[in-house]
Amino acid sequence: MTLVTMSDEQRNAEMVRRYEAGENLATIGARLGFTRERVRQVVKQSGARMPWEYRCAAEGCETSPRAPRRYCYAHQRRLELYGDPLGRRPLLRQQHGTIACYMDGCSCHSCRRAEADRRLEYEHRVHPETQRYRARGS
Repeated sequence: MTLVTMSDEQRNAEMVRRYEAGENLATIGARLGFTRERVRQVVKQSGARMPWEYRCAAEGCETSPRAPRRYCYAHQRRLELYGDPLGRRPLLRQQHGTIACYMDGCSCHSCRRAEADRRLEYEHRVHPETQRYRARGS
């Protein structure tokens, strides 16, 4: 029976290779006969980055993302919603079809319609008797 042993350098290189391939520390340790902590120490000494050392890809953000070379939760959410990790929700006055945009001076069809709907809703709410009168008179 022959026992094939690896040198320390080969073993350490194998640990690092497996870690960088995406295998977790406990699995590497179980397959090579070491504890998770020993594998972590070897991988850390090799210069590989640990998950808690990753930073968000957005400029100025120090939050740790869940995956490397990704954004933190807040910036990932902004990227999904607005197409820009640093983006914010556009102001109402910048969105056509809102009363705020109409009040800001826009006169497109959508904004004028929003203003007409607002006025009609106000009339129905404040003067409900006019709605009954209009219904009977028409």
